[in-house]
Formats: sequence, structure tokens, C-alpha cells
Amino acid sequence: MSHNAEIEISFEYDLPWFGVWTWHAWEQRVFRGLHDAGLNPYLPRRRETVIRNKRKVNLEVPLFRGYCFVRPIAFDAYAQRATLDTEGVGGILTNNGAPVPIPPMQLANPFYADILAYIKGLDPYHSAFKSKSQRRREKKQKAWLERLRAA
Repeated sequence: MSHNAEIEISFEYDLPWFGVWTWHAWEQRVFRGLHDAGLNPYLPRRRETVIRNKRKVNLEVPLFRGYCFVRPIAFDAYAQRATLDTEGVGGILTNNGAPVPIPPMQLANPFYADILAYIKGLDPYHSAFKSKSQRRREKKQKAWLERLRAA
């Protein structure tokens, strides 16, 4: 697949999409990795003009920085493992540990207001995807609370 090749996305049928949380600035690489793994990825983009070296440059940047979307035929254990094993994937958007399906019509919305509200309602920072420092801090807080309760 060339870097500029477009993948056709269809919002017609009712299979849900799943949000994938990516590492910083890895959206395009995750998109390619998910496609190479045989999954159906989607990365909405927008045009942005920035100034670099005193010149205006038109860039195509992800609409949702830090997120990519995937729609496998069945989001079973194999598809979840293939998604999580893709380099650059930080996790799958979950709610209480279960992957949350995103209805196709929310992604097909040209204004993306619905999907922004939907993503903000989910927790991409599930405990399985926390950094070492966050886990360490929570462990210290938990130990401190247990000492208070014991006293």
C-alpha cells in the first residue's frame, strides 16, 4: 500500500466501529498497521495550513488527534489482540473494561459533533493503559489510605 493510497470507507451497513487510542502523533502509522493486519481502519482527516520556515504549508492532519477507528467483521478476542498488538496502539476505548461500539452514523456525520461528545464520554485511560508513574502514585495513595484505616 502506498503512502498516498486511499482506502474506501463505507458507512452503509450496521457493523459498529471501535475507537483506538494511539500514541502521540502515531495516527497514520497505526492506520497503516491496522490495515496491514486485515482490519478495517478509519482515520478522519482535515486540511490545516501552518507556517514553517516562513512558508505556508498545507497539511492533512487527523481530525481527532490521538484516535483512530477500526471496524472488524467481528470484534472477538482475535481482533482485539490484533488491534492491541499493532505498534502505536495505546488501547481500545472502553467503558468499565468492555470495548464500546460506536454507531456508524456517528462517524458519518459531517460535523462530527456527535462523535466528539461520544469520545469525551469514554475513558481511554483505563487502568490497563496507565503509565508506570500513574500506577505507582495510585499504589502509594492506596497504601496510605489502608494505613489510615488500620490506625
